[in-house]
Amino acid sequence: MSQNIISFFRYGYWSRLLNYTGNGGQHLLKVIFTTLAATFFEMVAMIFMVLFLSELSSSASSVTKQVGWIKAKISFFSDTYLNDDFLLLNVLLIVFALIARETFSFLNIYFNRVGMSQVELNLRSKLLGSVMLADYQAADKIGSGPFVEMAGLASIESAKLLQMGAQGLKLFFVIFSYFAVLFYSFPMLGAFGVFVGAFVVFIMSFALKRVKNYSSTLTNQGFEFSQRADRAYSLRRSLKIDQLVKFELLDTNKHARKLYDLSVKIELVSGATRSVLTIFLFVVLFLSIYFLLKVQSIDIVLLSSGIIVMMRLTPLLLSLARLRTGIAMKMPLFDAIDKTIKALDSFPEADYGTKLVAKKPSTLHVENLSYKYPDVVDSVLHDLNFTLKSGETVAFVGPSGAGKTTLVNVVVRLLNPSSGSVFLDNQNINELQLDDYRSHFCYAGQYPAIFDETVLHNLTIRSQNYEHDELMALLRATNLDDFVDKLPDGLNTVIGERGHKLSGGQLQRIGLVSALMKKANICIFDEPTSALDVNNQAQIVKLIRNHTSQCNTITIVISHNWNVVKDFDRMIILDSGRIAYDGKPVHKRFLEI
Repeated sequence: MSQNIISFFRYGYWSRLLNYTGNGGQHLLKVIFTTLAATFFEMVAMIFMVLFLSELSSSASSVTKQVGWIKAKISFFSDTYLNDDFLLLNVLLIVFALIARETFSFLNIYFNRVGMSQVELNLRSKLLGSVMLADYQAADKIGSGPFVEMAGLASIESAKLLQMGAQGLKLFFVIFSYFAVLFYSFPMLGAFGVFVGAFVVFIMSFALKRVKNYSSTLTNQGFEFSQRADRAYSLRRSLKIDQLVKFELLDTNKHARKLYDLSVKIELVSGATRSVLTIFLFVVLFLSIYFLLKVQSIDIVLLSSGIIVMMRLTPLLLSLARLRTGIAMKMPLFDAIDKTIKALDSFPEADYGTKLVAKKPSTLHVENLSYKYPDVVDSVLHDLNFTLKSGETVAFVGPSGAGKTTLVNVVVRLLNPSSGSVFLDNQNINELQLDDYRSHFCYAGQYPAIFDETVLHNLTIRSQNYEHDELMALLRATNLDDFVDKLPDGLNTVIGERGHKLSGGQLQRIGLVSALMKKANICIFDEPTSALDVNNQAQIVKLIRNHTSQCNTITIVISHNWNVVKDFDRMIILDSGRIAYDGKPVHKRFLEI
């Protein structure tokens, strides 16, 4: 068996893939049993075929002498049950062996297809689960492009490795069996076949070294291209407006060309290898026949059997070449996914808290808080101190890069502070159980998490027991009631993946209502009116203020809009990670600090 396929088993790819089937032991037993059974019946059919040819030719052969005991058994049964019709019984046995072989081959394919689907499903679910449950910064290093690539096509291609491993196992058993039959019936021909097989493996090993290198580079380049494609898609609006599309396309096409060149190189090497092997095998076949006829060491049965065996072995050896190419191309993809899952699993989100939030919180206190991202020289947040009180709506404003998002990430424990602490009612938040602590938060961002479900599902997904009247009141307060009434099925209308059937303003308001339905004690709204017109904006500001005062919540609003900020109780301006102002939003000029 060729080096690449041996490496597939030797370096644990097979066992690692079996772990993703969910029942690796059972799957392995099914595959091995059906493979051995199919191979056995193929060899049985081959032996009966040789006996059939021998009977047709009415001549003795060096091949049939080796299996004379089988012929004797067939003769006994044909004499007893078929009136000495040896040929008929032989044909029936060939048909039976072929039916059995195809039955087990079908089962083998079915089990492999099921296993592939399980691997594909589990790779995707475990990758997504690892990303969601891992440390926020550790998961952030992957990048959205490579993550999408791994969860998509890379998972499909990686799952095919399981089937390829089974195919490699099957090829090994079949080729080994044919060579064993050749050795048993005609040792010289068997030895020559081993020599030819070794030479074929040598040719494939020489060619596939290049394929493996090209495939690893192709995988890395593919992930980089996915990252660029994701960036281009996200920025398409600004690229169009700024007339930068042609520059983006030039840059993207340059990287796409690298992928194209690598793919062509892989196909050239693989195609050339298959062509050379095909020519070589047929030249060897006919030269062997010519030589044996010259020395008169071949009879008609041996010739016919040899041709049948070579016609069977030739596509098997070529399949081995194709299989090596496929394995070489897909191993880097599986490596990338498997290593990512294991790396993320080794960095779970830290939760050392043991206490629960005892009561409805009244204060959120930040004390001497600083934060610095790893591998970055300067801190993003510098010695922050402030206290937020329940019933108070506080706006956080500042230029991009001022630290607003980082501050929120620290408060909700996505990030751990480099120094300083955050307290909830004098309780250090790191001492609180993470799930319980976050259950007291609701969050509505510029791009809310929308599911491919009904409007009602998206509105109430955060609320286990909601009241219909309360929901309708929120819809009226956000001017969504008329919109819902005009939908084909009202609240039961499916709004599509990411809410693609809705406008940005409608999505933003649905996200806001969904957050408020949670009835959390601490509310964080990130640019909640960025996609709204003036009238809807005023409605949302009023709703946030009323909700804060009526529900006595701690409310944080991140916004750059003075018309939003001016009506809130308090404004904290961040500049380069420091508090530049903390007080009443008394004038628009404060936003320019």
